[in-house]
Amino acid sequence: MLYCCNGYFSAERNLRLYDNTTHKNRVLEIGQCPKCKALKVQIKQYRISDGKYCERKPKKSKDVAKFIRKFEKEAYYEIPDLRVKNGSLSNMGWRYADASKSLWVKDFNNVRQFKLSKEYKVIG
Repeated sequence: MLYCCNGYFSAERNLRLYDNTTHKNRVLEIGQCPKCKALKVQIKQYRISDGKYCERKPKKSKDVAKFIRKFEKEAYYEIPDLRVKNGSLSNMGWRYADASKSLWVKDFNNVRQFKLSKEYKVIG
């Protein structure tokens, strides 16, 4: 969570960074404030020497781009954002169909997939 304009907001990008000799479990969080549109950055990391989590932020707003470029080189994985952006989860469910004329086919990688024919009826 990033802080700006007297409130917290979630980061748009989360990058996992390589561990170094002093810190591990490092995550670079990059986000834009929804109110003032300022770019905010921080690194959350676990300090090995005393076993505490710490945060690292750029000192000035001018140094944000330099800070991102410096630590983006150490990234090896971007944590995907799995939140639903549009719609809701309430309309998701099972649908049953009578697909007696459909059959199993193999694709180019020789993997079986179910091919649904055009003559099917949705039951419920």
